[in-house]
Amino acid sequence: VLLTPTAVSLFTGDACTFTAQVLGSANQGVSWSASAGSISGGAFTAPAAAGLVTVTASSLANASRNASAVVTVRGTDFDGNSPSTPMLLGFAAAFGSSSPADLALYDFNGDGAIDDADLQMLFRKMGW
Repeated sequence: VLLTPTAVSLFTGDACTFTAQVLGSANQGVSWSASAGSISGGAFTAPAAAGLVTVTASSLANASRNASAVVTVRGTDFDGNSPSTPMLLGFAAAFGSSSPADLALYDFNGDGAIDDADLQMLFRKMGW
């Protein structure tokens, strides 16, 4: 079984689609399973908890023929507004800002707060 992609990184609750091809068989049907999250017809939704998930496609003609992919599920527990976890303050400094008042520049989704959603947008744009 040829499974693509073979490795992917997602945030909790994100989705992606896997495809499987059964080599050397007229029956291209596969059954899907995931160690966490949910999968149906190759459409995978990451679980609510961070960790590693194994997605497996098994041939319906011969269940011993299978392939697996590893999904790295990353948490979304960023907090750029807390002095105890000033992650976004570090980003602001890296981009040349040293004042918390300048952090409005990093409200990427325009919701009036610098929060998980802004960091997720930043990391996704960076290809993480």
